[in-house]
Order: sequence, then structure tokens, then C-alpha cells
Amino acid sequence: MSVFRDLPHLGALITPDEEERVVRLLRKLDRLLERRKALLSDTGADDLYSYNRANPQQALQAVLVVIDNFAEFREAFDPLMPLLTSIARESRAYGIHFAVSAESPGALSGKLFGLFYRTLRA
Repeated sequence: MSVFRDLPHLGALITPDEEERVVRLLRKLDRLLERRKALLSDTGADDLYSYNRANPQQALQAVLVVIDNFAEFREAFDPLMPLLTSIARESRAYGIHFAVSAESPGALSGKLFGLFYRTLRA
């Protein structure tokens, strides 16, 4: 993942040994999701993209979270899986997207696999 370090839009590159940063990232994503839910609810927008079309001066950026080697992530951060699953379940409409690599579909929990598989088919 270090090849992405110098990309201008990279917010942070977090390695598996930085547990506190992973925890902070998930909490930050959860707060961002809640803020965007409230904003879109208040403005009557169905999703981030319709909000941005209606409010180009206050357009919000999409967020992409990339998790490389999900099996290792899951092993290291198993207690955080409910929070990650919750965020991933609700986040697409609010412009928070996930890209996950895994050697096999079994590396993902059943809930996440079903969620990501459904997203791919949508």
C-alpha cells in the first residue's frame, strides 16, 4: 500500500501495527456517517450525489476506505468488526465506500460478504 503514500488525495496510510489509528479511523468514519445522515435528512436528499447536484457550492467529497488483506485485518481487529460492519452497511448512500482485498471470499465475515456481494450485484 505504500505506493499510494504520495497520492494527493490520500488522507492517511495506516498499517496493521497502528491499532489506535485504526480505532480512531473507524470512530471518525462513524461520526462522519452520522453527520451526513443528519445533513441529508435535513435537506431531503436521497444520497450524497443528489445532495451534491443540488448544492454544488457545499458539495461533499466521497471517501474511499481501502483494506488490503482483509483476513489479516479481521484477525488483528476482530473486536472492531461490528463497528466496521455497521458503517459499511449504511455508508454507500452517504459517500463512504469500501474497497477490500482478500485471498478468498471466506476471509470476509458472512455479514460483510453478503453486504459487499449485494453491492456488487446492485
